[in-house]
Amino acid sequence: MTVALGPYLELALEEAPNCEGADNTVSTYRTFPPAEDITDDENMTVLEEKNLVRGFLAPMPHLGAAMFEPKWKIGKVHPRPSHLGFMLAWMLGSWTSTPGDGDAVMDPDDVAVPIGAYKHVFEFRFALEPQTTQARACTGNGEHRLATGIALSKLGFAWENGALVVEPDGLALLTQPVSAPDPAVAPVIDLAHPFRRGDLTIDWLAGSAYTRAFDFAFNAPIEQIWSPVHSSLSPTDIWYKNGELPFISGTIDKATVEDADWQALAQGNQFAATIKIVHREPIGETDYVPTFWCVMPGCELTKNAKQAIKAERRRETKYDWESRYDHVTGKLATVTLVNETPAYAVYGG
Repeated sequence: MTVALGPYLELALEEAPNCEGADNTVSTYRTFPPAEDITDDENMTVLEEKNLVRGFLAPMPHLGAAMFEPKWKIGKVHPRPSHLGFMLAWMLGSWTSTPGDGDAVMDPDDVAVPIGAYKHVFEFRFALEPQTTQARACTGNGEHRLATGIALSKLGFAWENGALVVEPDGLALLTQPVSAPDPAVAPVIDLAHPFRRGDLTIDWLAGSAYTRAFDFAFNAPIEQIWSPVHSSLSPTDIWYKNGELPFISGTIDKATVEDADWQALAQGNQFAATIKIVHREPIGETDYVPTFWCVMPGCELTKNAKQAIKAERRRETKYDWESRYDHVTGKLATVTLVNETPAYAVYGG
């Protein structure tokens, strides 16, 4: 379904990061995620000389922009299966997409992926540069904005009013006002329903206490680079931050204190864990519903916060956890999504 008027947000992957003046190819595949808000902050530092000796005892006027350090964030996306795949490609940066054939292409539950569905397998990119995105946005009163070279440092998953909300948080190379696009952008509204909290299941530590709540996030710290190979007040490159590795983290709330949880934390025991979120609408004419898996063979509890002992029926606790490297499989995590989107990066043509 297409509509003619905004506000809207349009995203497309970049073949390489676009700094000011760059014209690297942008994917022809575009997505319009339903978001609560978009923060596109130029984060400008003004050039000040107000305290220099200039012959007056008065602050001198500032001289305009000295540099920009653009910040970029989407608040509370309610992703549909198509949007979720885009967010994972953007965040994790490395993926393969395989069309289902109803036979040899299997999902993580060893179920054949049918014709008409597509299996996307994502892993953290190990390179200098993260995957970047171009964003075009419009306000209700017709202010048009462009941001390029946007990379994500965090993609958080939580639940609000029974629905999945995803928050992409990152940095950009350039964000600026632009003229209205010609031809006008026609946002495509995905009419699928959002994912629901009741469709989340987790395979967790054996003997663990009853789970009350669960959230998670993908993390890959990034930084902006100013290189003298380009003339710009904005960053010229965006790289993964040196010395900070990618990881998956989250919190899990437990209804009681159980020995299995404490022993896993105190002894540094790793355990296999799987996050699974299913959708409720089948893909095309199949019986197969879009499904997300995050398989973590080397999960660890890293911190706990127990309630004080009170005159109450039980004592609750909350654990922080992370997915760490697993020596047996050689994996940090493998993320899989099956949906009806053939490809997210379509360059040229």
